[in-house]
Amino acid sequence: MALPPELLLQIFRWATWPPPAVKFIAEYTPFAECNTTIPRDDPSTDLNLKYNLVLLSRQCRSLATEFLYEHIVFTRPREDAFDIVPSAAWLVSTGYGRYASSVHICSYQAPIYSYYDWAPILCACPNIKLAMRPSFGSPRTFRNATPSPNPIPDPTSITRLEWEYSANFNVPLFRTLAARLPHLHWLSLTSLGTGAHALHPTSGVLRLPRLRTLCLRLENAAMYRELARWDLPALTHLIIEEQDVYVGGVHERGVHHLFEKLGRTLETLELGRGKEKHFRQSDVVSLAVTLCPHLRQLSYYPRYAVIPSVARSAIVATGLREVCLHIGSLEELDLELFRMHMLRLIEWLRRLEELDDLALYGDWSTVLEDSELRKALDASSWKIYYRDDTV
Repeated sequence: MALPPELLLQIFRWATWPPPAVKFIAEYTPFAECNTTIPRDDPSTDLNLKYNLVLLSRQCRSLATEFLYEHIVFTRPREDAFDIVPSAAWLVSTGYGRYASSVHICSYQAPIYSYYDWAPILCACPNIKLAMRPSFGSPRTFRNATPSPNPIPDPTSITRLEWEYSANFNVPLFRTLAARLPHLHWLSLTSLGTGAHALHPTSGVLRLPRLRTLCLRLENAAMYRELARWDLPALTHLIIEEQDVYVGGVHERGVHHLFEKLGRTLETLELGRGKEKHFRQSDVVSLAVTLCPHLRQLSYYPRYAVIPSVARSAIVATGLREVCLHIGSLEELDLELFRMHMLRLIEWLRRLEELDDLALYGDWSTVLEDSELRKALDASSWKIYYRDDTV
């Protein structure tokens, strides 16, 4: 029995849904999954599934082609992988580039001679909103690479960019691309395990006039100094996913300088995605409320952060109206220690004179069985919201 085209279309929409790493959203929500940076996984399995579906019949191909090419993965394929997008020129000749909403520049399996080799794909995909660039290869391979004679075009539709900043060849490439993104609203930067030598050539000021949200996953203290040289006049949301457990003190100084530079416009700060426990090493919350005068929303994991030490008189974030607390994983949770920790935190939160809302994310049911903790919350004047549907 032949299935109606409408049902087939729904089946293919389900089967060809973009992989989980693809996040088009450029608006911030506390602790949302779309806040996290891209993984370094191999997308070939998802691509092979899509490719096989459209080969079932001519009708299947006509129904699913648009879905197949909405997320472009550009790479030099392995011998056992399907070459769904062989080149940017092929996208232009077929017209499939118009379907693309995102492009993922992933690992090359064969060496390339310039880190600009993939740039023409941006011309072939005029409607992309998201560009992702994870780490790949060896920095030595591209240390002497020179720009292509064909410059990167102006992909004006891109609003979200996710970038691995940990290698020499990705640094100048990022600056070349970012300067051509006038509508960039969301930027996720990852910098893991790279020394300061990779950042030396980037002393110039980078201006991103419309960037609203900056998400950082950094294990490189030099990266904080690099960010302090950027000009982000519209930045209102900052997400710091993690910091290196081995250089926590260095990062506290780096965050201090970062807040001094960017804190004047910040309205929202989220801490602790990724390796949440690393925030136990430094009092980032105190830095935020003393250096970010316009902060209105603060979100973090109280289990993995120290109790703020700043006195009421030193708090400049007098407009802080909402604090969002995520309990995180319940594994290995010492209820008694956490209860005492929360009682001390509630006492400190009373120093925030304009605080109106306290939002609790995750499963707090076990913790809130404690009568003393419930009494402390009930005695406050805050509106308390429970958001247990957020992971």
